[in-house]
This record gives sequence, structure tokens and C-alpha cells, in this order.
Amino acid sequence: MKPSRRVFALSAFVWAGESIYLLPYTLRRDYRGTLIEVLQLPDEAALGAIYSVFGALCLGAYIAGGWLADRYSPRTLLTFSLTLTALGGGFLATLPTSPVMLYALFALWAFSTVLTFWAALIKATRAWGGESTQGRAFGLLDGGRGLVAAVAASVGLQLFASLGGGASGLRAVIALYTGACLIGALATWFAVPDTADPDPPQVHNDTGAHLREVLSRPNVWLLGGVIFCAYTAYYGTFYFAGFATAAYGQSAAGGAAVSVASGWLRAIVPVVAGLSADRASSRSVIVLSFGVLVVVFASLALLRPEV
Repeated sequence: MKPSRRVFALSAFVWAGESIYLLPYTLRRDYRGTLIEVLQLPDEAALGAIYSVFGALCLGAYIAGGWLADRYSPRTLLTFSLTLTALGGGFLATLPTSPVMLYALFALWAFSTVLTFWAALIKATRAWGGESTQGRAFGLLDGGRGLVAAVAASVGLQLFASLGGGASGLRAVIALYTGACLIGALATWFAVPDTADPDPPQVHNDTGAHLREVLSRPNVWLLGGVIFCAYTAYYGTFYFAGFATAAYGQSAAGGAAVSVASGWLRAIVPVVAGLSADRASSRSVIVLSFGVLVVVFASLALLRPEV
């Protein structure tokens, strides 16, 4: 692949890899209180119940997504996923208040953001990185995703504040994030090769036997545990906005600003970590990262805010 084509493809991976999660995740992270109010949910537990169902469906979708990624072109899967997610955003912009419709929407997003998307993105990025620059590839992917998230969240916050928050502000943010998904769909269709892996591995005919073989490997479970712990910490950042408003007395816009500011770090840290993993040891980078997480979350738990 030509260098310019490689840059275009990675840019598409970056944009797609973050824009698809703006609607189901970033909205909740930055505008939790407004979502509850505008969608007429009784309390935070009701929103949590919707996301619990969403998370349970995502769990099964992650398992099945790898099977799809081995059988269909990443370009097709990524474009389809982004388009379907954007359609869900168009529906959310109507601000539905029916619990049934909200559960259905998030079930759709579990399908579009995980089942047909995540494994295809990982496979395409791995092929892009080749054998010797996997750390660089995934570092640039996640760092770029952080930059996209920070810019989108910052622009969304400006829209939200300029419209006075509430339903009008939230609808504008939803429209912005939906448009980002549609741009991602176009980018992946034109930038990603029809197959990101010119020499795909032999697909096992006996899927059950292949799955049992993978699950019998201790390293798979250990890596799964590392990823589980990392994502648990990542989801903890979703509560920064609520913590800022509840514990520090910030407004809804002020709480969102705290969350957006923390998101800007995602544009820097993953790139540094990826380059370090290529030059040093992945293990040492992971251990250091978890050490920082322990200190940060322990500080939040133990230090009392001054209000």
C-alpha cells in the first residue's frame, strides 16, 4: 500500500473508531443529568438499567464479532456499522421517552458498535501495522481516537452551552455526533481496502473446536483480565462529570467541561504508550499504567472535596 494510502486508511480507522462511540458512550459520560431529565427517566438507576442491558448484549456481541470479521471485508463491516449507528442517532434526536424504544435503541447500538464493528477494526489495524509496528499502529489508533473524542466533545460542549443546555442543547450534540458517524461511514468506504488482510488466515470449519482451543489457553484468560480491568477504570472516567457536579457543585456545563478536559489526555497518552511498548516492554508499560490508575482512583476515593 502506498504511504499516502496508508495514512488515509489509518485516518479512517481513527475517525471511525471514535465517532461510532460518541452516541452510546460520550453522551452518557458528559450529559448524564441532561439525558435523564430530557428523556424523562425517573432516576439514574433507570439509565443504569438501560446501559446494563446494553453491556450484556455487547458481551455476546464481542464473542460473535470475531467470527464475522474473519468472513467479511472490514470495509463492508465498518461502513455498515457506522451507518446503522448514525440511524440510531437520528432516532435519538427525536428525544424518545418510551423505555421500550430506548431499550431497543441501545440493543441496536450493541449490534452496530460491537458485533459488526470492533473485531473488524482491530483486524484491519493489525494488518496495517504489520509484524514489527503493532505498538505504533494501536498507539496511533487510540491516540487518534482520543483526539477525535476530545475535539468532538469540545465542539459539542460549545453547542450545548450556547443553546442554554436542556433539550435544545442535547439535540444539537446528538446531531453533531450523528454527522460524525456518517462522515466515518464515507471515510471507511473510500479509504479502507476491500480487504485489509491480503493473505487471510485459514478459517476453521469447526468453529466450536476452534473456540474451545482458544479458551483452553491460560494467556487468553490473563489478557482478558487485563482488558477487563483497563475498561473498568476507563468507564470510571464516565463519572467525572457527575462527580464534579455532585461533589464540587459544578453546573451541568461545568461538569461536562471537566470530563472533556480529561478526554484530551487520550490524544497523547496512548501514542506515548504505544511507542514505548515497541521500544521497551509491553509488560512494563501496562504495569506502570495500572500503577497510575491505582493512585488516581485512590485519591478520588480518599480525599474529601472542599466546597
